[in-house]
Amino acid sequence: MHTRPTLRIGLLVLACAFLVWEAFGALQWVLDAGGLGPAARQFWARLTSDWMLLVVVTDHLLLAGIVLVLMWMDAGRVGWALPRRLLVVAAFVGLGSPVVLWYLAWRMREPDAALPAPAPAWGV
Repeated sequence: MHTRPTLRIGLLVLACAFLVWEAFGALQWVLDAGGLGPAARQFWARLTSDWMLLVVVTDHLLLAGIVLVLMWMDAGRVGWALPRRLLVVAAFVGLGSPVVLWYLAWRMREPDAALPAPAPAWGV
């Protein structure tokens, strides 16, 4: 059974579905608030008046930062040049989770055996 290709397709489908969900939700949020400016003010007012919302958002930012650092390190390990890694960072900041799902699907395209061997640690 070919589980890796099936999982890759599943990740890409999930990334597309989640991107559509995020775009739909953001559009509804802006339309309901009456525009981008009012939506941003509404978000800030809610964030600064609800401790639990603040905890959830800061927790998400911490986890997103960790994922971003790990993706950055992994992309460097597989040989991505700086401009390509910066593009992924910009996409992640702008689009969020779908970029992580896409990256995971991309990384599953071939076994790790095809990667270059890591450099020896501390000259050992």
